[in-house]
Amino acid sequence: MDLHHIEWVRDGGGNDPSNLVPLCGYCHDLHTRGHIPASAIRVWKAVLTALNTPNRTTVDTLLHLKRLSGDSIGQHAVYSGGDLLQLAPLINGGLVSAEGTQAGSGSAGRPPFAVFRVLLTQKGQDLVEAWIAGSSERLANSLSPEVGYPPLEPSAEERSGSAANY
Repeated sequence: MDLHHIEWVRDGGGNDPSNLVPLCGYCHDLHTRGHIPASAIRVWKAVLTALNTPNRTTVDTLLHLKRLSGDSIGQHAVYSGGDLLQLAPLINGGLVSAEGTQAGSGSAGRPPFAVFRVLLTQKGQDLVEAWIAGSSERLANSLSPEVGYPPLEPSAEERSGSAANY
């Protein structure tokens, strides 16, 4: 992993975290050779900042869900409850939603289970499409609270007022 200066040092860029972005060595080399434009690097920094993690797995998950949404078989993929724990930052960020599809109480020595269908929300779709397009303007619009994305539905506990306060 390399730390890339968004505004290059030779052009007056410093070591402030706002001017740095983690890139794999391959992408760093491609950028410095002119194959990845500066606008794509700025959008990548914005995506990482918006997701609040330099974890490539998070971005890969969004791209994976985008690909599955256009696949007739992939649209029916399901995820376990354990998978949802890994997706919690994306769910909490309003980028992904999960719908329960099946549950079982377990039998014959098998543990109980639940599976969920996981989908990109409109906000998640907009973010991925802006990133793929390399458009910082579209990215900013997809992350803006003024865009009018519907609020996440409160749980039954929240609606009844019995949710625990942490």
